[in-house]
Amino acid sequence: MTTRLNPLKNQSPLSSSLIAFLLGSTASAGFLLSGMILPQKTFDFFSIQGLQSGSWDPSLLFTFCGALGTNVVLYHATRATCNKPLVGNSFQLPSVSTIDKKLIGGAALFGLGWGIGGFCPGPAIASIGLGNVLPAASIFAGFLTALLLEGKTTPSEIVSKNNNYVWIATLLATMSIASYVAPFSGFIFPSFSCSLFSGLQGGLLGGSLIGASVGLYMLLEGKVFGFSGVLRGLIDPNQEDKKPRYAVLLGLVLTAMALSRSVPMLAPAPRSPLVTAVGEFLVGVGVTLANGCTSGHGIAGMARFSKRSIAATLTFMGVAILTVTVAQFAGI
Repeated sequence: MTTRLNPLKNQSPLSSSLIAFLLGSTASAGFLLSGMILPQKTFDFFSIQGLQSGSWDPSLLFTFCGALGTNVVLYHATRATCNKPLVGNSFQLPSVSTIDKKLIGGAALFGLGWGIGGFCPGPAIASIGLGNVLPAASIFAGFLTALLLEGKTTPSEIVSKNNNYVWIATLLATMSIASYVAPFSGFIFPSFSCSLFSGLQGGLLGGSLIGASVGLYMLLEGKVFGFSGVLRGLIDPNQEDKKPRYAVLLGLVLTAMALSRSVPMLAPAPRSPLVTAVGEFLVGVGVTLANGCTSGHGIAGMARFSKRSIAATLTFMGVAILTVTVAQFAGI
């Protein structure tokens, strides 16, 4: 019979915000190492044209396998050995299991936006640390639009309920400050180089860090570490636990800023700001309707063998491949 361990006794209390910051930082390092923080990596991976011409970049496949594999091990080890999380009060797993039109439609919108703009939510927020604010701002606009369309909030609640205006103002200030500070990050943070920070090795290592952040959040807090849900809650007036969510954002942004000079970067994707904004707005709407993105469905959900998450992942991946392929053949 398997022995189930209780959380460590007599440990120092750990702040949820500190845990959130550290795991956001871990994920951000993974986004940079894997190249997910730059859209051209996404376009090169989803390109059928690249398969035909021999220029296909498989490194994001290694990223996904590293992330999913790491979280599968951590999640099932956690559930097999712990009665409760090490810090949180209980494990909080999704109870919805139905595969409905809203899930598939939202996942399809996410895939469409991802194929147009090149960012999924986590890397888009981390890219604020590179001074690239537009993708994140567009995704947050998509979050709010979807919440309003679903009737989960009202314009007046967005401003007034639970002092939500304070957090919206804080988010805007953070993005503004980061856009000004990012160009000077080289004077603040040292740079270093390593052969692992590129190619397939970087993809696998980066994916493992992303998967570790998701798995460790379940071990410590007992919650799904889905970036769209965590970050959407920062501006959702119905969510009260704002500080840990903001700590995740800070971890993503500051770590990207710190490592930006140490990780090989690709040339910016040749997409206009308007195209990027439209794509990332669709990402924000889509992940809200589907209640999950690459981390929530693709890494956390698939590690639990959730049929709902498998359906969502297949949908947004398939639509993203189709979108990138059509865009490239059309010369967009």
